[in-house]
Amino acid sequence: MNMNNYKRILLFVLGFVAILSSCKDDDNVAPVEEGGAYTLAIRSNGDGEVTTDYLVTTDSLMDGEISLLGQGVEQSGYHFYQQTGAYLTTVTYTDANVATVYKLNDSDELEEHIQFTMGRTHLFYPVDDKNFIAMNIPRGGSENATFYKVNVETGEVSESATSVFTPTRGSGEQAYFSGMVHRGDQLFVPFFQIAASDFSSQMTDSAYVAIYSYPGLEYQGVITDERTGPIGAYAAQGHIFNTENNDIYTASTVAISSGFPQETRPSGFLRINAGESTFDESYFFNIEDATGGYKLCNTQYLGNNKVLASIYSFKEHKAEDKWTRRDVRLAIIDVVAQTVNYIDGVPVHYGGPTATFANQFIVDNDMIYIKITNDEGIFIYEVDPVNFTGTQGAEITDASAVYGFFNLKQ
Repeated sequence: MNMNNYKRILLFVLGFVAILSSCKDDDNVAPVEEGGAYTLAIRSNGDGEVTTDYLVTTDSLMDGEISLLGQGVEQSGYHFYQQTGAYLTTVTYTDANVATVYKLNDSDELEEHIQFTMGRTHLFYPVDDKNFIAMNIPRGGSENATFYKVNVETGEVSESATSVFTPTRGSGEQAYFSGMVHRGDQLFVPFFQIAASDFSSQMTDSAYVAIYSYPGLEYQGVITDERTGPIGAYAAQGHIFNTENNDIYTASTVAISSGFPQETRPSGFLRINAGESTFDESYFFNIEDATGGYKLCNTQYLGNNKVLASIYSFKEHKAEDKWTRRDVRLAIIDVVAQTVNYIDGVPVHYGGPTATFANQFIVDNDMIYIKITNDEGIFIYEVDPVNFTGTQGAEITDASAVYGFFNLKQ
């Protein structure tokens, strides 16, 4: 299946959201009400630093409260979540990742399908409805990028030969990869550079994309552009994407609040035209010019040149804002028309808990359902992306954070 088509199907067929819980009745099965099958990964409110992730299913998104008490499949430790077709993979974040794949059975119950192990990864990209690519990136960055090809149906994992990245301009800083997109016989992998595990860097004045062959995953080189800064952020998934005509767009936040050590370039979008392997010199969508001085926090492609984005609501990012991703507004961006439309009815909210924005919302019947966290709590909002309006739905209670929405009923 063409990757663009797959992403559109994944986003626009994904139904209403899901919800979490806290005690599991069975190690592998979480009951779901008839007509449901929407799964939410949510972290509990723990005592001190002790918290636990749960997977809970529900069919109600817009009414009442969704509690994780007495429900759900418990997860151990810090997890990343990756949907691949009808499969949901939960991945621990350790030196040796343990991955558990879930799917719905004939009774719409969430059950364990298979387990496997692979090296530490935080970056995932679905190739089709049964396969994804993951990348291993050491905490301090690396000249090496190790790829894993995973089949979630069989649990087969193949590790590629290590591909080599050469630090730019003799900096000695290492690559920290922040996204992937496949087009034809190439894989485009943006990155930012770091000097140490504290993510310090002097190299924030350019956008960087490493290019690999596909499916061979052999390193071919790096393209750069000095009109904006590095693409994406830590654990980002949606800051590089294909449009339907095979143009590739990249989004750069260049915000201290997103984890960057300094802001040396404006936030914005670049383009790699269909059939090309260089940035389009005629295209730069400067988001700060378009919004009156505000920077991107997160982006995720919706289709038809439209992007769901969170945009910071303040202009001055101070050192104490680093990693906070605080106070964002929700917007729809058209990368071709170069327009930004904020969503009325959705309050200023927290842009985290991670940069994995793709897992924070789903689309059903042309409406977006997204979790919104602010000082009032955690809520689901229904967003009309045509009229740019939002309506508050169910409240998610007994939870400290939501790490993913998924519809596994394909």
